[in-house]
Amino acid sequence: MLLTSDGKALELWLGRTDDAPERSKERWLRKLLFEGSDQAWDIERAFAALGNVAERQVALATGERPPDRSLPLRDPAQTRVLGLECADFDGDGAREVVISYRDLADPRRRWFDVLVFGE
Repeated sequence: MLLTSDGKALELWLGRTDDAPERSKERWLRKLLFEGSDQAWDIERAFAALGNVAERQVALATGERPPDRSLPLRDPAQTRVLGLECADFDGDGAREVVISYRDLADPRRRWFDVLVFGE
């Protein structure tokens, strides 16, 4: 689950039974090291490859595929997301996400939204 960089939506990648996390990491590393057209590595290229840890983590977590679900959030110009938590409020085993917000105009005003990622 990731918040988009513009803060306007929540994206979710569902697990794939045919793609174990360790295999994804191995595949990503193999692709990085051996499958590119330029297989020569110098120190600058090595630092560049390791430099952006956040992008690497997103690529590993998502398998470099588009999100399975995306839900719009409240206007980021008026609110700030304080936290995201997965929960099962009604006990049905469905995917629900609780988001806490703070009002930017009145920081004392806060609320929660419960979002359901339908099938």
